[in-house]
Amino acid sequence: MKMYGMFTPIFILAYLVYQATARNVGLVKQDHQRIVGGTSAAFGELPWQGYLTTSSGQYCGCSLLSSTWAITAAHCTAGSSATDLTVAFGQIDRRTFTSAQEYSIAELHDHPSYSGTTLENDISLLKIDGSISVGGNVQTISIPATPGVDVTAGTSCLISGWGTTSFGGTSSDVLLKATVPIISDTDCVGWYSSFGFTVYTSVQLCAGYQTGGTDTCQGDSGGPLACQDSSGTYYLEGLTSWGVGCAYSRRPGVYTRMSEYVEWINSTSGITPLSSSVATVITTSDEVTTTGGGKTFSGSLFVVILMTTVQVILTTIF
Repeated sequence: MKMYGMFTPIFILAYLVYQATARNVGLVKQDHQRIVGGTSAAFGELPWQGYLTTSSGQYCGCSLLSSTWAITAAHCTAGSSATDLTVAFGQIDRRTFTSAQEYSIAELHDHPSYSGTTLENDISLLKIDGSISVGGNVQTISIPATPGVDVTAGTSCLISGWGTTSFGGTSSDVLLKATVPIISDTDCVGWYSSFGFTVYTSVQLCAGYQTGGTDTCQGDSGGPLACQDSSGTYYLEGLTSWGVGCAYSRRPGVYTRMSEYVEWINSTSGITPLSSSVATVITTSDEVTTTGGGKTFSGSLFVVILMTTVQVILTTIF
């Protein structure tokens, strides 16, 4: 049961209207997301996974592309300066830092065409101030091998993060993981359009289950959607961007489509698909879900707010 303390249904409605109109976030995985329906990752199992922090604490996920470059979502970094940010790798329990490599950021490169309204081009490169020691529980992950070539719908991929395990819930202390299938562009566009949202499939892709249950969520933003190539090696297919709620039916996680940014990544950082050595992930049969992101409403704002408010109220009551 979700508990909202002194929040009344009227206050919840007013709060959601404020979020949608004042912050251009909408009824989504608000600014930053965590995994819903996941299981704990083993130490070193997802060696490319890191997290992004400010002086106020951890707030987004990221991935290691090389010893000097990391990648996250632009909505995690927009409005920040490089000196505000720190990245950490080699950690699965955020309560301890005994094994973490933590570095400041020297350069911040949000995509020049990033839109905070539609979350198109939701991608940012982070130049690390120093050089991370790659090996053991810290490894890099490759970008897609071929620009513009996308993973097939139905392919199972990994999501991971320290985000909340339910919409509006608490964050996980340990790194969580889950497996979700890639959803066809047709299904994703159709499902979201029925709720008044637009998915820009030229630069975004969806992953999750039609029935929900597994997704990224608040606090997972910027983290990896990792898929396997024909050799079984994991590469970065997507970045956690946005979604409506977390793990809801027909509202899967929406991710930045990495295959559309291979050339930009190369021109900005010099990284190519072959410049990363990717660790093999421990295989498990567990499936996890995550949800996260932020997006402006399209379609009927009031109807979408009302539907989600009713869902929140019913969840609170029952």
